[in-house]
Amino acid sequence: MKIDYSKKTYRLSLSLMCAAMTLVCLYIATLVPGGRLALYFLAGMLTIPLISEKELGTSILMFIGTYLFSLLLVPDFTSSLPYLLLFGHYGIVWYFCGKTKDKLTAYILRLVYCNIGMVLIYFFASQIVLDGFLASIPMAWRIVLAQAAFLVYDFLYGRVAEFYRIFLRDPLLSE
Repeated sequence: MKIDYSKKTYRLSLSLMCAAMTLVCLYIATLVPGGRLALYFLAGMLTIPLISEKELGTSILMFIGTYLFSLLLVPDFTSSLPYLLLFGHYGIVWYFCGKTKDKLTAYILRLVYCNIGMVLIYFFASQIVLDGFLASIPMAWRIVLAQAAFLVYDFLYGRVAEFYRIFLRDPLLSE
């Protein structure tokens, strides 16, 4: 039997699962300072199921709703700023840039977008992401590390999206 993934119940349950897991990641990010960036990365990757199902409107609503709920859930509202400024909507931009026929252009667009997001995070939420080790590194090395982090994040985003399509899509959305 072929499953119709376009049913509203599938879209709703998938978006609620992703939103709940994203909220858990954002909440844990406030509790575990050492793994804060990794949890923001993970929270950003939780939009992959919606983007893979081409539910862009639903993913935008999930992003907005998750951010608003995170303001109620996390103790410090500035802890949600990295999610708001970059990680929450990076997947939507990743999807649209992936529609470009030229892979280099798509990569450059994602790099520029990510750098803009990282600059916004630096100016508005640096006290959250620059703790301990990162705060002691000179600015030039932070920029180099940020570019390396983008390379890793972009690569992992593509691999996780592929992993979802191949292995997780059918078990998550089956009856």
